[in-house]
Amino acid sequence: MLLFLGIDSQFTMVEVIVTTIEDEFNYHFRKYVKRQEYLVMIVCALTFFVGVIYYTEGGIYFFTLVDYFAAGVSLMYIAFFEVIAVVWFYGGNRLSENIKEMTGKKAHLFFIVCWYGISPTFIVVREFDDRINQCKILRYMLDRIKGMSIYIADKFVKFINLIIDDLD
Repeated sequence: MLLFLGIDSQFTMVEVIVTTIEDEFNYHFRKYVKRQEYLVMIVCALTFFVGVIYYTEGGIYFFTLVDYFAAGVSLMYIAFFEVIAVVWFYGGNRLSENIKEMTGKKAHLFFIVCWYGISPTFIVVREFDDRINQCKILRYMLDRIKGMSIYIADKFVKFINLIIDDLD
């Protein structure tokens, strides 16, 4: 059962990538790739070759970098700027009125306080804390690997992550 759950998740992830490529680059897709199966094969091959690095001796270090920087850091930046954009530019009162239009009740005072103050403050404090912990993690990894390769990999992962976030 666990095998089928993993395979099902892989089908879904590959289809999301393939559908995104088809939607964004439909003209180029139809011009250069005649059948969808070829695009699926290309996506599977590329993700396989990207994943090979995790099977090497230093794979756990790359996994730690990707896990830390690709998920945590970018999501916090996105959450922070979404809160700022929605509440401070669109307006918390207008958002509360929109919620009232949809549900019949205004947003509770707790949510309004969270929108204006608690959430942005929490995210900024968490980012400062992450910067301190990041130094500890990178120092540990540099001691283990003895070189600048982990630093370069860190910058590469951050750059790729920013590019992917900008495409969304």
